[in-house]
Amino acid sequence: MAAPRPQPVSQGFRPVYNTDTSTTSTSLSEPVYIEPHFDSQTGGYIVLWDEILEAFKNASHIRNGSTLVPFLRDGNFQLQKPLRIRACPDIIFNVFFDTPVNDLSLDSLRIANLPASLTPNRPAAGPQVYPQAESPTSSRLSYPLPPSSAPNTTESQGRRDVRSPQYGGEIFGGIELSPTTITATALRSTASAPQYRSDPFSDSNATLSTASYVRAPQFVNENLSLGNDFYNHTQIPNTTWKPPQPQNEEFYKPPPPPPQQSYQPKQQQELPRPESETKPQGIALSEYNQGLAYLKGDGIPQDYYKAMEMFRKAAKQGNPKAQCELALLYYKGDGVPKDFSKALKWFLRAATQEDGKAQSYLGDMYYEGDGVPQDYAICMDWCLKAVSNGEPYGMNNIGVLYLTGKGVDLDYSEAMKWFVKAADHGDLTGLAHIAHMYELGLGVEKDLAKAMETYLKAASQGHDNSQCAVGRLYQTGEGVPKDESKALEWFLRAAAQGSADGMNRAGLMYLQFTGVQQDNSKALEWFYKASNKGLAVASFNLGHMYESGKGVPKDIQKAMDLYLKAANNGDTSAQVAVGRMHYYGEGVPENFSKAVEWFLKAAKEGNVRAQANMGNMYRDGTGVAKDPSAAMEWYIKAANQGDVLAQTNIGALYFDGTGVPQNYSKAMEWYFKAAGKGNARAQYLLGSMYNEGQGTPKDYSKAMEWLLKAAEQDYAMAQSSISLMYKNGNGVPVDYVKAAEWCRKAAENKDIGSYVTLGFMYYKGEGVPQDYPKAMEWFLKAANEGESDAQHVIGHMYFHGEGVAEDHYKAMEWFMKSASQGVALSQRNIGFMYDDGNGVPQDYSRAMEWYLKAANQGDAEAQNSVAVMYAEGKGVPVDDSKAIGWLFKAAAQGLVAAQYALGCMYKHGRGVLVDYSKAMEWILKAANQGNADAEFEIATMYKNGEGVPRDFAKAAAWFHKAAKQGDPEAQYNFGLLYFTGQGILQNYKQALEWFLLAANQGEPNAQNYVGYMYHNGIGVPQNFSVAMGWYMKAADQGNAVAQNNLGSMFEHGQGVYMDRSRALEWYSKAANQGDPVAKTNADRVSRRLFANLFW
Repeated sequence: MAAPRPQPVSQGFRPVYNTDTSTTSTSLSEPVYIEPHFDSQTGGYIVLWDEILEAFKNASHIRNGSTLVPFLRDGNFQLQKPLRIRACPDIIFNVFFDTPVNDLSLDSLRIANLPASLTPNRPAAGPQVYPQAESPTSSRLSYPLPPSSAPNTTESQGRRDVRSPQYGGEIFGGIELSPTTITATALRSTASAPQYRSDPFSDSNATLSTASYVRAPQFVNENLSLGNDFYNHTQIPNTTWKPPQPQNEEFYKPPPPPPQQSYQPKQQQELPRPESETKPQGIALSEYNQGLAYLKGDGIPQDYYKAMEMFRKAAKQGNPKAQCELALLYYKGDGVPKDFSKALKWFLRAATQEDGKAQSYLGDMYYEGDGVPQDYAICMDWCLKAVSNGEPYGMNNIGVLYLTGKGVDLDYSEAMKWFVKAADHGDLTGLAHIAHMYELGLGVEKDLAKAMETYLKAASQGHDNSQCAVGRLYQTGEGVPKDESKALEWFLRAAAQGSADGMNRAGLMYLQFTGVQQDNSKALEWFYKASNKGLAVASFNLGHMYESGKGVPKDIQKAMDLYLKAANNGDTSAQVAVGRMHYYGEGVPENFSKAVEWFLKAAKEGNVRAQANMGNMYRDGTGVAKDPSAAMEWYIKAANQGDVLAQTNIGALYFDGTGVPQNYSKAMEWYFKAAGKGNARAQYLLGSMYNEGQGTPKDYSKAMEWLLKAAEQDYAMAQSSISLMYKNGNGVPVDYVKAAEWCRKAAENKDIGSYVTLGFMYYKGEGVPQDYPKAMEWFLKAANEGESDAQHVIGHMYFHGEGVAEDHYKAMEWFMKSASQGVALSQRNIGFMYDDGNGVPQDYSRAMEWYLKAANQGDAEAQNSVAVMYAEGKGVPVDDSKAIGWLFKAAAQGLVAAQYALGCMYKHGRGVLVDYSKAMEWILKAANQGNADAEFEIATMYKNGEGVPRDFAKAAAWFHKAAKQGDPEAQYNFGLLYFTGQGILQNYKQALEWFLLAANQGEPNAQNYVGYMYHNGIGVPQNFSVAMGWYMKAADQGNAVAQNNLGSMFEHGQGVYMDRSRALEWYSKAANQGDPVAKTNADRVSRRLFANLFW
């Protein structure tokens, strides 16, 4: 019966010594379990053939029952190197020793390097998990510790995430060398070691500068604003240890430096080393030296795989230096998948033989918690043991412990002492740390020139991270004159030694900086090299190039794959990018929940952009339940790191009272923080608060000041606001020309509202010549962006033929577009067009439908139109009560026509009881707004005494108001009062003037009176011909009095020949309208004409 497996992911192997390969029978040997490796290319687990040979010497091949287990091949069907088989944890494979299989020959199949996907350097952060299983073979060792302190570590600790500790944000083991940030440098610098970078603390508008990685695009609501700029920050040599940054402080301020002498390197001293360190005493010396040659490419091509083979042979023979080098290959993932458990095993074997280098690296592992529990005390024990064995790297590590305050009190002076000791004994990393302390002023006076000088000493001796630091200082011009060509030269030196950071920096120089000729292909090449060495940020940079199509064809899917590679290696900026891709559905289906998942991963590691994005997601309820309080919490986290977008969003929450009580003062406070750092949106919002007097007294001067700051950054909304200030004269003289200039700037920056405003300026000729075609051009730009107001105006212009040929059909088309977005004006206009049959067949039902849409949105004109439809029974049965209801709604909004109509309904008792008092109340409201009909109606009520005592003087006053507005009936009535002398002094001349004004507008009563005054010579000389002309005008309109007067002139021959027949004709017309005088006259003339027949 097979023995139980210690872990479900371990691969079991049972030795079989049967020469019959066809049989499925096996011996009863106990299985051996070997820990598989994770293959990032396939997402599965593999077992290396070399490790099988280590457990089963002289093994020939592997079978599953009678089936041969093949070695894995790549996409080109070539055997993958090193040779490996796919792990199948549920199966126990049989290992055969006596049946050779020719195609499994090792010697003929080995190649120099593993595929990039299986040879990553240490990732910047994030989990790098490998399954662990204890094998019963000699390849598994217990963990010996330094005397007295190190606890025993067993496999029961299980798998764990391996990530760099974070201090006040995602530093990824890197060092940000801005004057306001402090971190510590790495324990050791090696060209093949992974390079790290520091955390982004910048606005989305950051320019391409001295970046060591690409910033993930921002997510800001206004825009969730997610650009792909390269991020700008600095970095110190290869770093894995970082000091804490105090909570609740924007920047870390180190303690005042104690007095310290400037460091001058001493003559390098050779430390005494144990015999096993200095002379391997022939223990596999040849294999060890060959391994070093392959490792360094010394006289032969560099070949990690062959180096490992040689080191393994020497290590098995007990050579401590070979054991240490073999451990380093596993620790860094050079030539094999990174494997902390195997690294720990071989470091421990070397350390127990007093190998100081191995002991120092054990200190590293306990510092980082790589494969063992993190323990600074044990780290110190191993480092001290390394120092006792003459290892300067141990001195450096102790210095870092004091620099960071890990396991000991933070002490810059003590740190400097240890760094000096390390440097005096030739440790270049110690020398780099001294330079770092001068650069930041830690324990010494800040001295950038001294820092540069010290970096150069280490860099000139081949210290790759110092070479990067020298390049960085040349790039930024700190401590030396700025020289980007020299910066590139130093980055390339580091890259030539295999420094991933140098490769990445060189790529960035070729991609974006002016000190060298831009070359996207070279940038791509260096990013690929750095990415293949496991530098997550380089994978991220590659992703950016594929996403933006720089140097390569644009490939969103490839970009997503690279972002995922970096994100899965813990790069938080890449995690933000993956979240963004899920948010927008780029390269993957849109998935807000996935976006939140990735943003949250990065946010928990302190990524400022991710924290701000989480605020946006909670604020908008995207991918998570809407929670303004949670949004505020995430914004605060980002804002405390100096993120201006988060600071602005906090201000907006306080401004709106979302998740917090509304507080304009706090809003201004947060806007000030972001605005002071140059954030254009915050400057605009601050200017708007001064402009509106929100949280502060109105101050147009300060408003203009802040708006100009934002406008100078091409912030379109600020430019639009400045335009309005010039247009309205707020704090500046009214200036339509300047208003138009600023409006144009905003429009050119794609502010849709400014398209509309500029269109109106051309439409009205404000600040620009009136130009309907230009106006139409800007309105069309806005309309094509879906701007509903612009769509409405275009409909209006087509309806009236302004700048285009009149076209009611197109007008209806544009009104429909706008109305479908809920614009009440367009809905009402569609109602008018159906009501009148303009551009569409007349349809009262459709008209009523559209009037109601607008009316239900509160449009007073539409409400009045609905009332008219009910009052007149158009498209609906007549319903005066409903008409009254809609008139009330419109009248309450101050619509004059509705107020007048409502008054008339009360006056005539339609839908309500007759009520002259209410009639007077509503008509007076309209009259007081200058409505001529209402003024005339008030005058009539005073003249007739309807609801008020009869008052000709008041009647005259109201008739006069309406008459001055050109109302012909009011002009006639006002003239009549002058004619009769009622309410005013009688004045025939004035009477004739007002009669003529009305008569010339076709008012028949006035025409009759003008004729009457000329007929009788009242106020003018008598003139029968003129009188006849005016009588005829009035008579043709059916005025009975004028018809009677014409009959009189024909009867008596006044201005015409006497003609009783014509007289009878006109008398009869008037009589037929019920005029009694005309009837009498007609009877008389008729009798005379009859009598003449018999004479």
